[in-house]
Amino acid sequence: MARFAGLLSFLFLAESARMSFTRDKSETHGRCETSFPDTFKWAVATAAYQVEGAVGEGGRTPSIWDEFCKERNIPCAERGDDMYALYKEDIAMMSRMHVTSYRFSFSWSRLMMWVPELGKAVANPAGVAFYRDLIHELRRWDIEPLITLYHWDMPMFVENNVGEGGGWLNREVVQHFEDYAKVAFQEFGHLVPMWFTMNEPWTFCALGYGAGVHAPGRSGTDTEAYLCAHNVLIAHATAVSLYRDMRTAGTYVRRSGQISMVINSDFGIPADPSEPADVEAADVYMQFQLDWFLSPLVNGRYPPHMVERAGSHLPTFTEAEANLVRGSLDGVLGLNHYTTHLITPCDSSRSTTECSSLAQGWDMDMATDHGPHPADARLSPECAWHAGYPAGYGLLLNYVHDNYPELNILLTESGWCGADLIDDQDQLWYYQTYLAEVHAAMARGVPILGYTAWSLMDNYEWGSFVPRFGLWHVDYNTLERVPKTAALWFGKVAKTNCLEVPGY
Repeated sequence: MARFAGLLSFLFLAESARMSFTRDKSETHGRCETSFPDTFKWAVATAAYQVEGAVGEGGRTPSIWDEFCKERNIPCAERGDDMYALYKEDIAMMSRMHVTSYRFSFSWSRLMMWVPELGKAVANPAGVAFYRDLIHELRRWDIEPLITLYHWDMPMFVENNVGEGGGWLNREVVQHFEDYAKVAFQEFGHLVPMWFTMNEPWTFCALGYGAGVHAPGRSGTDTEAYLCAHNVLIAHATAVSLYRDMRTAGTYVRRSGQISMVINSDFGIPADPSEPADVEAADVYMQFQLDWFLSPLVNGRYPPHMVERAGSHLPTFTEAEANLVRGSLDGVLGLNHYTTHLITPCDSSRSTTECSSLAQGWDMDMATDHGPHPADARLSPECAWHAGYPAGYGLLLNYVHDNYPELNILLTESGWCGADLIDDQDQLWYYQTYLAEVHAAMARGVPILGYTAWSLMDNYEWGSFVPRFGLWHVDYNTLERVPKTAALWFGKVAKTNCLEVPGY
């Protein structure tokens, strides 16, 4: 009980435990100027490897992140937030915040187990039971599950058994991912309204197979990040085809269910808008960030700047592959965004980056300096890559809608990289200003379905426990969760659908 003593201080604890989706606007006193639709999804997010812990329990076997962090001698997430044991308390925390949706991922190596005699993985009964119990607990509190199949933690039993290259570099991975997706859809398809196949393929391909700073830590080739992305797109589309077949047949999955992918993108602004080279570089940057994945998913082809600059490094789709990948989003894009950069060619006089210092492959092909933030951005105290620049969020939303007007947008991650604080005023500012941009974009006609805060609570941030993204503060010694100032504000907004929260 001591670990959750912080719950007693939470503003909403005295309210009814079971919250409905009905919004109570009484606290705005009828003067809300910035209201959201009653159907707007207010969500929080986590990922399996970052929060679950229990890496050796319930039949779970190692993933590439278990191995990578040990090889690099960096912190691992053996315990994480121990959500494997504490998920009921954590779901109660979500309810206190009035969120309607929870976006989380399955651990592939928990849900599946390898059978050498078959040369494939099958359902792990203990893993199935854990996720079934978690989903039923969410439904008990009227919180809808939004599930991601792959959030960077490929099982070692796949990494080591797909032949040359391993992991996402070998085409055999597509069949293994389909086997995994099939189990997930069969076991939980009737319970889950929205699925996402992958989370941020740019991150795990560019950083895991290009820069080498994420698992599996590969670097030094011109082609591997592109090959990873290509196989990811085909694996995604194959799983989507399977899901749609099940949906049409009325077996296992909801007829109203949807499936998509989560794509991340920072936004790039020309360092000097009067310089044509900077304007073009910013366009190149966006194509190497967002359109690398979104263009194939919508149009069946890679974006033109990538085709021109990457040349033979970039795989090509066969006609059958293009037809499979094209249109493989159910009219919804999951969009993650954190920050904005100033963009100039790496060989320009405005560049602070030597072209020769760029990572081999995609980064060198892109050939842009994309490090600096706008001068008036609010810098993070813990993450050099992160700075708050709310205008960039609005510009990104415009970019997506202008270029892909057929898609609705579910904002699936956004948040502040903060210090070890409860009263983190920078975090509060981030959510207030970024949600104001969301509201303004909706007023302009951008079709946004909901907003997801990253993250529900402080957790393992891929090699470190120092960055604090949580709405709830976590003491990593005791695992006590305490709501931060931003959590109290976010809960009020979710309750009332109004940004104008008295007292903040």
